[in-house]
Formats: sequence, structure tokens, C-alpha cells
Amino acid sequence: MGIHLLDWPPYSPDLNPIEPVWKVMKDWIQRWYPEILTDRDEIRWIVQRAWDEVGREVLARNLASMPQHTLKEIK
Repeated sequence: MGIHLLDWPPYSPDLNPIEPVWKVMKDWIQRWYPEILTDRDEIRWIVQRAWDEVGREVLARNLASMPQHTLKEIK
């Protein structure tokens, strides 16, 4: 099928495109909701708002940076 496999740990955070997005969401939540949250429905709503605030440009920029991370890991 023409698929070339690279040998590296499958859980490397540098190669997982969602990791920086979690950081953006966490920072947004800490900025707008610094109090300790205990209500599950409220937490779910706030996480959804954080996801909505990330924006497509952040996701696109993050995915576009993946080849750079891959090259760094191979060297």
C-alpha cells in the first residue's frame, strides 16, 4: 500500500496533535473559570465552550506543524 512506518513511541506528546489544543483549552478555562468546579454538567458545558473558543485556525496551524515535529523526532 506504500505506507512507510517510522519507529518511535506511539504516545509521544510531541507527535500527538491534540496535546497543544488541550493546553489552549486548559488556559482558557483557567482564565475564565478560575474557581474549582465540581458540578459535572457545568464542567461539561465549560469544556464545550473552551473547545468552541479554540477556533479552526489554531487547529489548522497545529496540524500544519506536525511535519516539523516528526522531522525533529527522527533526527
